[in-house]
Amino acid sequence: MLHDAIVGQALGKPHKAPPFTMPGELRRQATGQTWPTWKELMRSAGWNDYDGYQGVPHRGCVADASTSEPDATLCG
Repeated sequence: MLHDAIVGQALGKPHKAPPFTMPGELRRQATGQTWPTWKELMRSAGWNDYDGYQGVPHRGCVADASTSEPDATLCG
């Protein structure tokens, strides 16, 4: 009963059931719709800040030579 109410609401108001949420997942299962991958979502974000998350320091950051930690950076 609760499932049906959530699916009905999600189908009627898709903005209430975005991808990767429980209502969104129930809507996807009910419609067979496919979701974009996480990388596709990041590329479509309006900030153009997706760098592949390959451990690349952000702009303004430099490696911290004073430590032996492999990923240590100083950001200013």
